[in-house]
Amino acid sequence: MSEESTTPDLVELTRSFYETMDFDWDFDSLAGFFAPDAAWDLFREDGCPRDSDARVQARHLQVFEWVRGKIVRITGYPNIDAARAAAERLAEERG
Repeated sequence: MSEESTTPDLVELTRSFYETMDFDWDFDSLAGFFAPDAAWDLFREDGCPRDSDARVQARHLQVFEWVRGKIVRITGYPNIDAARAAAERLAEERG
C-alpha cells in the first residue's frame, strides 16, 4: 500500500488562490479558500504622484496559514527576509 500524504499541497493551493484572484475578483469564488473565521492582515500601498497619471505601488510579500485545506490567515510583510522568518517560525510551530 502506498503511503500518500493526506495533507493538501499548500503551494498548489496558494497558486490556485492567486489564479482565481487574478482571473476575476469574484469574492464568491475566493470565499471557498477561506476558513469561516479567517483573517487577512494584508496591506496594499497604491498611489499616484502629484500632477501625474503614473501609478506607484509598494511591493510586499504574503505568508499564508492553511488549516485542513483552508486559509486561516494571510499576513503581509514589507520584505522577503521578514516574510521568510515568519514562514519559518510558523513551520517550526506546526512541526
